[in-house]
Amino acid sequence: MRGHCWVGACVLCSLVSMSVIAASGEPTKDIIEGRIARFRDMGAAFKSIRDELKAARPDTSRIKDSARVVRNYSTAIPEWFPAGSEPPAESGWLDWVRGWFSSAGDSAVEPASETHAKAEIWANPRQFLQLQRQFVAEAAELWRVAQGADIAAIKAQQQKVARSCAACHKTFREPMD
Repeated sequence: MRGHCWVGACVLCSLVSMSVIAASGEPTKDIIEGRIARFRDMGAAFKSIRDELKAARPDTSRIKDSARVVRNYSTAIPEWFPAGSEPPAESGWLDWVRGWFSSAGDSAVEPASETHAKAEIWANPRQFLQLQRQFVAEAAELWRVAQGADIAAIKAQQQKVARSCAACHKTFREPMD
């Protein structure tokens, strides 16, 4: 009889532990979707700059507005990756057991392949923040240069911003299809 109580207590503790883990450490879908939406906004602004620079007569006011968007978003990037919003680790037996107690589609965590964010962001925050600070500096300089009408200078700085993006993506983003 004592053995059955012990087994029951272990099962109850496991279920309570799984509930606490599920409620506390997983990112919400809103965090991930918000992060994706802001990166898309910034990407659209950056594309607008590139498109204007390809035009026969670039619209400098549009370039200024888009450079402001890129600059403003650049400073907020670390806030888009709060602790607990990292992609889930490889599934193990605990995830398999937890799956028994959740309905299909109940998970708030999107797979890493959906967000393209690599776990290295949270595993190596110092390098992530260093690259982000570099991006902030390049984006601020793009905004500053965009205030003038020197299209050659804007093109040169736009390329520096693009290289800064690529440096971070190389380490911290999964390839996009």
